[in-house]
Formats: sequence, C-alpha cells, structure tokens
Amino acid sequence: MQKAKKNLLIIGAGFLQSSLIEAGKERGFQVIAVDANETAYSANLADIFIHFQFTDLENLILLLKERELVPNLVATCGTDFSWVAARISEYFQIPGPVPIFTDHLTHKGRMRDFFGRYQIAQPGYKYSCSKEELIEWARENKTEFGFVVKPVLNMGARGVIKIPDYRHLAYAFEFAARMDKSGEVIIEDYIPAREYSTDSLVFQGQHFLTGFALRDIQVKDDHYFIERGHTMPSPDYLELQSLAHQFLQKICDALYTETGIHYHGALKGDLRLDNQQNWIAGEVAARLSGGFMSTHTFPSATGISLMHAYLELLEGSLPEEIKNIEYGCVAIERSIAGSPGVLQKFEWREVDALKKNKHSKLILKHQNYQPGDFISELQNNIGKLAHTVFTLPKETKPDDYPKSVDSWAEFEIDPWIKDRRIIERRARKVFSHKHCWVCKVCDGENCASGVPGMGGRGNFQSFRDNLQALEEYRIMPRFLQTESRQEKEPDISFPFLGKLFSAPVLSAPITGAITNMGGGISEWDYAIETSTAAVESGLLPTFGDGATNDKYMTGCFALQKAGSGIPFFKPRADLSELQKRIQLAEQCGALAWGMDIDGISFQTLRDKSAATTRKTVQDLQKLSQLSQLPFLIKGVLTIEDAERSIEAGASGIVISNHGGRVLEGAPGSARVLPEISEFIKARYPHISIFADGGIRSGSDIFKMLALGADAILIGRPIVIAAMGSGRIGVKSLLKLYIDELRQTMRVLGLARLQEISKDHIGKVKDNSTLHYSQS
Repeated sequence: MQKAKKNLLIIGAGFLQSSLIEAGKERGFQVIAVDANETAYSANLADIFIHFQFTDLENLILLLKERELVPNLVATCGTDFSWVAARISEYFQIPGPVPIFTDHLTHKGRMRDFFGRYQIAQPGYKYSCSKEELIEWARENKTEFGFVVKPVLNMGARGVIKIPDYRHLAYAFEFAARMDKSGEVIIEDYIPAREYSTDSLVFQGQHFLTGFALRDIQVKDDHYFIERGHTMPSPDYLELQSLAHQFLQKICDALYTETGIHYHGALKGDLRLDNQQNWIAGEVAARLSGGFMSTHTFPSATGISLMHAYLELLEGSLPEEIKNIEYGCVAIERSIAGSPGVLQKFEWREVDALKKNKHSKLILKHQNYQPGDFISELQNNIGKLAHTVFTLPKETKPDDYPKSVDSWAEFEIDPWIKDRRIIERRARKVFSHKHCWVCKVCDGENCASGVPGMGGRGNFQSFRDNLQALEEYRIMPRFLQTESRQEKEPDISFPFLGKLFSAPVLSAPITGAITNMGGGISEWDYAIETSTAAVESGLLPTFGDGATNDKYMTGCFALQKAGSGIPFFKPRADLSELQKRIQLAEQCGALAWGMDIDGISFQTLRDKSAATTRKTVQDLQKLSQLSQLPFLIKGVLTIEDAERSIEAGASGIVISNHGGRVLEGAPGSARVLPEISEFIKARYPHISIFADGGIRSGSDIFKMLALGADAILIGRPIVIAAMGSGRIGVKSLLKLYIDELRQTMRVLGLARLQEISKDHIGKVKDNSTLHYSQS
C-alpha cells in the first residue's frame, strides 16, 4: 500500500508563494495552501486550496481538523504572516516558526525594543496608538533628515510615508494607522544610507547568509518609498557580506539570550550602511523576502533553490548547499511602475540588450494588470505595472546594468475615465454603506447618512434645494444672429488674483475622510489627490479645516505640495488658532485664505468641542492684517452678509449653504445668487463672486455663471471621484464638466465667459411656463 503523503500547509497562495508550493510538491508533500483571495494566483497549483481568512486562527485550526488536513509542516514566504505559521505550528506541535520569535520580529515596535535591549544599531523611534504622543516625541527629537512614519504591522511599504518634521504627523499618523487594524504607528528617524536586502537561513542559531542584494529605492514626491528593483549580489558584496553576516548573527545570538531558544528558520533583513560604513537595522523579519528575491534572483544567481533549502531546514536538516554559496552571475529585478489610469494595452517586447549577450537570460516577465484594469497612483511597492528578472555575466560592470526596463514592454494607459458611471461604480466599492450609497443622482433624496456623513442637515431640505433651484432654470439657445461671425472655440479661462486658470471651476473645501467619508481614503490622500487633479487641470483647488484641531495642516501641506490653492478655515472662537492657520497658509504658498462663516455650531465641530463664534467686520479686518494674503468669505446667502464681507476687506465671496449641511430650511444657492450678484456687480465690480451647491454637470456650471457667479465650486461629485479613482477620477470628472460647459457655449454661440448672461436662461414656473430669469 502506498504511504500517505505528509501535509505541508502554506500560508498564502499568491504569485510569490508559487515557488514554495512547487518545492513542497517536489519534496513529496501534499501541499495545502490557504488564502483569503478566492482567485489567488497559485490556488490551482496547490494540491488542496482552502479559501479562508487565515488570520482567523481558531476557525482555521478547526477547519483543518474537520477536513482531516492536520499539517506536518507549516511555512510561508513573501508574506508578513510568519506569526500565523508559528501559531499553527505551536498548536499542532510540529516544526515551524516559534511564536516568541515571530512576535519579536513581526511587530516593528517590539522589534525596535528588542534591538535596543541588545545594542543593535538602529534609528531613534517611538510607537504608539496616540498621535499626540508621537508628536511630542518628534518635537523633542529633531532630526536633520526628517522621519519615517509607518504602521507597526505592514509589508511592501504600505502606509509608509516620509515627513520633514513633527507637524506633518497631522496627516501622516492617519495615513499609516489605516493600514493596520490595531491603529498603532511607529515613527523613526530617517537615515540617508545605501540599502541592502538580505535573506538568511538559520540552523539552531547558526546564521547562513542566503542572499545579499542592493536595493534601488526612489523616494517619490519626497514621501513614498518605491523600490524599483534590486541587484543580486550587490556590486560590493565581497567586501560587505562578511560584515552583514556578523551583524545578523549578532541578532540571532540576541534572540537566544532573550528567549533561551536557538532561532531556527528564515530571516529577512533590510539593512542600511551609513557613510561611516556602520550597519543599521532597518527591519528584520522571521521570514524569507518577497519582491522576487528569495524566489527568483537568488536561485538565478546561484543555482540554489532557496525554497527547497528552507523546507529542508524546517524538516530538521542543514542544507549542504547553503554552507558555501557562490554567485555564478548577476541577477537583477526591475519593475515597470506605470502611471495612473486605465490600461489599454500591454505587450512584452524582445530585449535587444539581452539578445546581444548569450550569457544573459530573461528569467521572469510578470504583469500585474490586464487591459481594462485601473491603475492607481503608486505610493508603495504594491501595484506596479510589471516586473522582470534577468541575469547578466558576473563580470558586467555596474554602470552597464539596465537602469530601467520600461522600454521592454509596449503599453498604453489612458489617463481619462470617459464614463462617469465607471467612476461611480468604483466609488461604491470603496465607500462605507453607512456614509454614502453613491446614488445615480446625488440629490439628497435617499442619502445613507446625514451630518456627520455625506448627507445634509435635518431632512436634507437645504441639500435638495440646491439641485431643485438649479433645475428650475432652463438654458435658452439662440441659433440665429444679427450678423455673421467666425465660430471660435470658447475661451473659458478665469482670471483671479493675478493668476489665470483654465476654467471657472474650483474644488470645494472638504475634510473628514473618516468622519464623513468612512475611512475609504485618508485625509492626506483626499487632499493631495483632489488638489493635484485640479492643478494638473489648470484649476484652483481649495482645502478645508475640520473639527480636529490639526486638520488644517493637512490641507496647507497638500497645498504646498500641489503648488496652488486656498485653504478655508472655520470661524473658531480662539483668534490665536486662526492666526496659526493664516500664517501657515502664507508659509505654504497659498493664493489666499478663506473663512466659511456658516461653520458656527457645525455638528462635527460640536462633536469635537471645537468652539466657534460669529465674526464681526472688525474681527475679519484684524485677521486680514496677519498676512499679506487676500481673503474670501464663504457661506454668504444674503446681501447684508455680502456687503459686510466686502466692508471687512474680502476679495471675493462664496455664495453657499454649505451643501445643506448647516441649517435646515436654508435656500439653495441658485435662489439667492441673482440678487446678491446684481447688488455686488453694481456697487463692487472688483469683487469676485463664487457659488457652490448642487452642481452636477457642465450645464449646471453654465446656469450658475448665467445667474451671476464668476466661478463655481464642486463638492460631493469630487469626493465620489476621489474615493473610487483618485486623481484620475477627479481629473476625468472635471474634464467631463468642463467639456460640457464648452459644448453649451458652442451651441449658444458664445466665445467668452463674459458673454454669458441671465438672458441665456429661463425659469420654469408652474411646471409649464418658461420665464426669462430677469422677470
């Protein structure tokens, strides 16, 4: 009778686990792979695939027992779930990672504590669930090169962001915390240095270096760490690998001193070498590396299957081939990052650089997207367009290594989403159903939430009236003219405060990524994605000031990064708080600052006990003297407030009922815009008039301009676009609206914005009769 195969349980069934699955089968195991993704890349490669959330340990163990799939060995690679493998190994009392080691080397904060106890060189650090504690630490521990903020549990640089100083924790804390359910975040000194990746196998405390690579890391936008690839072995490995071995052996020895148990298993290291040739521990984990290093570049450079060696080690034997490793060639991994948009085409090309040398070989071509897939803005190592692994002769000079492989593939990415329904469908997948259902028409008729949330105040009457007021107007075309003239493409450029913008369209100031949007996007991502989209479209972005006391910093720093914008601040009772905001806006290069005067007693501010007060003309005049910036007043619904705003020195006003989120029963903006505009243009023609509320198309923009606005702001539709598709969604939506505005002007024969007047619209009365708006 044939002997039953032993069971090898592998945590994860993605692409990077395929080599481990194959090695397990080749070694005679029945391979069981478990993954939460039902369509995981290697699901069909395993003998048995279990679709299950493997972090649910208790139920996973029950499932294995019920199905009589008790493992004889547990392993993982290229994941941060060695702790799962360790817990299962401990439960079934089988070989595998030991929980005490994975606990030390998975949680980045406890890893740093452990290194500190044994004088392992590392950056200064602090970890906590409290943003205030991290700000206090960073304020007291100033560093020349800034900080790195990251979740304590992560992989692939997700949630990792570089910041220049403690103030930027205003957004960086949330950016990192949302990538870890615990909400715990670590901040570390950033140390500029060469970075190396190592793989090791450790046999009963004895360290063997099984991979030494130089990492090619780009700090994108001064914030995000993107690894473009690695080179195995590093060009300087002969002089450095012995020192790296000693450094990692010291960590293994410290683990024994700490626990009384010899470490046995895999060890992955990210090490930095400073200018004084000192090793500094970046991260060390109880696993083999991802990023194609353990699975592809090391085997290609040495001829050794690290997966086989790893399994042999777990089975209790020291693999002979790892005792004296020699590199027969150079193996290089390089990625193609791509750009945001919809992939239209992807085809690999023949690589002339490799064909010319018979000793070069293309090992891997792997693409992560198929035509029709959406590619997001890259902020970490997850989500690149494609990867390659290739070898070069050992004697190849580093200067001759390919720096980029973008030309190795022919690909087309459409930076526009042409159908707004696609934008909406993508947003529905991201939005919490408690906050927004992304209705076909965002009109306040069937909202998922009020305030807080994406809805309106009370029964949403003011929200709905924004759209109803606009709907009461019709555009009145004139197809005949008194004299012939050459048709021109409409000029919709908008001058404001000495700058010329491509269209009279601004993004509205919005905050509350968690409170109002449900956490489907971070505060920083919302601010940077919407503002970048606006600026790249030639438009002017604006930024909000939330209930949380440091939310305004996120907007100001995003403004600084985008290069343009206007932050709007709440009418806080503490004038010193407003002073801080105005001065930071000026430092960050704001075009102006604004105040939404209707923010008094706003629900989210009350929830956070943020005191606000009505402002007097004198208050605003005092605030205006704090900087050289002009200012705008938002939330104007009456001629009296408009005149007082101008008396206080405002350069412009925004006619707005705050999206129906402040006062139940307030009129829609389009109802009061005509009379306020007529008053201002008659007496104060130099004052700019903005309006928002209920704008859902280019024809709505046209109506607002015809009613007297110089420019308009768009709110909820931009939130929906950003939630589903980031800056590409926002740019696409803005382009749709602006194209519709141009088309409306073409049909009406209007060449310039200044030609739009109330004569071009009529008001519906009694659902039947059209009246010109001036009547």
